[in-house]
Amino acid sequence: MSVSLYGSGQTILQVVQVVNTSTFTYSGTNSTWFDVTGWSATITPNSTNSKILIIYNGCISGSTSGTYGSFTKIQKNGSDIGVGASRGSATNATVGTNTFGPTYSVLHQATYLDSPATTSATTYKIQAWAESGVGPTVVGGSVNSGNSYNTNTPYIITLLEVSGS
Repeated sequence: MSVSLYGSGQTILQVVQVVNTSTFTYSGTNSTWFDVTGWSATITPNSTNSKILIIYNGCISGSTSGTYGSFTKIQKNGSDIGVGASRGSATNATVGTNTFGPTYSVLHQATYLDSPATTSATTYKIQAWAESGVGPTVVGGSVNSGNSYNTNTPYIITLLEVSGS
């Protein structure tokens, strides 16, 4: 079944969604990108003219209070897409913030339209950034869980195949 997009002449051909409701903890202590288990999805486009609309969201928390970077980025089959251009020593990301700590979570959400130009299975994944000195980084809620102001939230990736025009 396909859904027409009103007035656009385009159609949503398929939808793939992965919802992960458990938290993921990365324990590395060096500044680095890391894969988040469950924050990826694979889609096989019906046509080389199709576009893939990637939508993702999730909360990230660090274990040290202070000002640290909290970044996410999209990868397609292992290569970065939808990231900012290089500038100085800044980190290239899809979403980024400089406020990060254990008592709250930072929401990361983005939408990106890709043109994979293939009918082969294509995997999109979200990577997160661990800032040096932050300690464990948690995706899917707060590092702490002992108070009502701490959170547990799903991290989600949705892929929509849109017919080419």
